[in-house]
Amino acid sequence: MKHILLSKDLGGWSAKFVNDPEILELFGTDTLPTAWTRHALGSEVKQKLQLNYPCHVISILTKEEQ
Repeated sequence: MKHILLSKDLGGWSAKFVNDPEILELFGTDTLPTAWTRHALGSEVKQKLQLNYPCHVISILTKEEQ
């Protein structure tokens, strides 16, 4: 099962793609920055990413889930 782990730092939200070899092959890394800044709510980021990645399970790794 493909999984995306969302995390937030001062630069904004990042997505780590777990069990997704296509991402690793395309970008040479499993972790990519997203378009959302650190001010975006985790629930919003998760909801929007789920629309683009319906076959992935998405989890938030930070306390910023509200």
